[in-house]
Amino acid sequence: MKRCAFTLAELLVSVLVISIIMVVLAPVITRRVADNVKVNVAKRDGKLFLYNLSDTNCTQVSGQKAIDCKFETDSTTKQVNVIMVSGGGGGAGATNPSYEYDKKEYSNSNKKEITITKNMQNVRISYLTGGAGGGGGGAYEQVAATTPTSQADCNNYYAKYLTSSQNGGKRACILKYNIGDIPGITNGGISPTTSLYSVNSYCGEDECCWQGRTSYYCDSSGVSYSGCNRTVCNWKAANASCSNLEFNGTHKGDWRLPTTSELNSWANSLGTLNTNKGDNGLRLCDDYNGYGAPRCYQYNNICKHAFTRNINCYPKYIWTSIMDRSDSSYSTYFYYTYQLDDGRFEKDTRAMQQANSVRCVYDPKDTYTSISGGGGGGSPYFKDYSVPQSIIDGCVGGKIVLYAGSGGNGGAAASSSGSNASNGSNGNESYIAIYDSTG
Repeated sequence: MKRCAFTLAELLVSVLVISIIMVVLAPVITRRVADNVKVNVAKRDGKLFLYNLSDTNCTQVSGQKAIDCKFETDSTTKQVNVIMVSGGGGGAGATNPSYEYDKKEYSNSNKKEITITKNMQNVRISYLTGGAGGGGGGAYEQVAATTPTSQADCNNYYAKYLTSSQNGGKRACILKYNIGDIPGITNGGISPTTSLYSVNSYCGEDECCWQGRTSYYCDSSGVSYSGCNRTVCNWKAANASCSNLEFNGTHKGDWRLPTTSELNSWANSLGTLNTNKGDNGLRLCDDYNGYGAPRCYQYNNICKHAFTRNINCYPKYIWTSIMDRSDSSYSTYFYYTYQLDDGRFEKDTRAMQQANSVRCVYDPKDTYTSISGGGGGGSPYFKDYSVPQSIIDGCVGGKIVLYAGSGGNGGAAASSSGSNASNGSNGNESYIAIYDSTG
């Protein structure tokens, strides 16, 4: 029987032709990788090629963290080694529980016991939390007020220094300008809550001040603080402006309206406090000329209010903080005022809607700084913790005990100003104890 077959010569020719074709074809290598492809030729004259997305031969694989790169060898390449490199996976999150054996049990009454029975499976602790650490104790610091002792302590406030005998038993600084006229501060010191109007304008609010010519007959020459254009305010505006007065953002709350006892003392010392028309005196104004103070005769029906209609401007009157009486029929309160009239400083009473001068007294208060206690520590917990089945199977007849740590005690407050407060104690641990049948 004859069979078709290659001769040896034909076989050798076929192998030769295939070999020639393989040599002629240039390989095209396409690889999909997670990060970089390193290509190294294992020869002394080899080359290293690195590819990433910045290379024009590489493209991002849609929907994957991978790139496709096209690599073509040159005519001198004899051998190609492809080394594929990718980054390591992210580390797993640390588990909350830890395992310890033969550990002494804590003394803790906040516990729950579960008996381990045969065939018990899938024991999972959904949530076990404990008490937080106690917070640190609060403290406070008291800083005693520093009352003025000389004129130097009052110069920054455009104020006159008065000794205790001149000011009803207490040293103080008294403004040498009316509220509204203090140099260098917003609106001359008028409170932000107060409405400021020009004379002949109606004010419809509770707190009102008026500026402009507030005196009909007045002294405007030869004095450092004219009696013609002094700002005047009703009582609520006067009280609010003194309470909110501050210089360079400081001493708010250290100013107030004067008391009647203080102004009585001013009257007794008026000769030395106000005769100087320059910067050294209180610079009050008088109803008449010739008494060592500029004249500021009242101006009728020019400080206007929507409730009382036309009222008078009275720069010669100074508001005090003391109420004299109330008039229920008019819902009006009357406050003591003092006026400089013919060189005499006299007590009077004015309705609170009237427009008078406002002089504030610097009366700094003791300050108390609260030092808050530290916050409590965070509460430790177990969440969605599954007890290993091998432990359950080895402890049949024993028990699982869940211990919820109690919270720590809070720290003690400071016993006195400037002393230290104590920290709170730590909260107790929360843990799970598993006992076998022998305990």
